[in-house]
Amino acid sequence: MYTTQQLIEDEIGGHARLVEALDDDGGGDDTAVAAACARVITRASAAVDAFLAGRYPVPLSPVPALASEAALVFSCELLFNRRRQAADEKNPYTARAHDFRERLKHIADRKESLDAREKPAFLPGAAITTPSALSGSSL
Repeated sequence: MYTTQQLIEDEIGGHARLVEALDDDGGGDDTAVAAACARVITRASAAVDAFLAGRYPVPLSPVPALASEAALVFSCELLFNRRRQAADEKNPYTARAHDFRERLKHIADRKESLDAREKPAFLPGAAITTPSALSGSSL
């Protein structure tokens, strides 16, 4: 899993907000809330893996900061969609989640790198950069 319950609580404004989003029966059972939060984190982490599985062995270890942040934003988006909301209320995480999906797609398509330490992929092919010495020909 690429994020934590604590990071989610910090992002959304505390434990009470998490309980509001996940406590379906209103009983305030922290064990049930923690289990529901773990399921959300698992879904969000799986979404990150789904983008990157064709290029990297998943689950990622160690977890790059970009994957961790994407999982956090995906988790918050899922939580906001899960809680009751007014008809005109927009999810504040949708735009950020969309941006992360686009970035992860670019990484999967080898247009970007997941980690700054990663060497860029080379383009297949060859280029002759020195003249050939074949019988005076420059083939």
